[in-house]
Amino acid sequence: MKYNYSREKIKWENEKILEEKLLKDNNIDQTIIKKLRDYDWIDFNKERSFRTHQNITKGVFFNLTETNDKKEINSINDLMDEIENENLYKILSKEDDVTLKILVYKIQGYSTKEIANILGITIDNIYYRIKN
Repeated sequence: MKYNYSREKIKWENEKILEEKLLKDNNIDQTIIKKLRDYDWIDFNKERSFRTHQNITKGVFFNLTETNDKKEINSINDLMDEIENENLYKILSKEDDVTLKILVYKIQGYSTKEIANILGITIDNIYYRIKN
């Protein structure tokens, strides 16, 4: 799977918030906390660069992996985990659950009429949500 910068950055920022709170609670000087954060940011970017440029097709990779490597999307979390485009991830993360469920059902092959019945909404509502 391709490196998902947005997801990893959010995870890193959440870890830093917890870490900085712990350091502040233990009366660590603010300048030291800033130096640690700056160092960790540089390290994060090095890791991002490495993972972004990693060529996983070298060697015997394809001989050792299953041929069915596509992940099945069964939930909103599965959908969001598979998004590799940062801008698309940002857009979809702002959408409501119903719209994301519509996308999941569409990916699974359900018709618009079936989705409307499952979610208890009108077909027009589905088209409206997808267009906007």
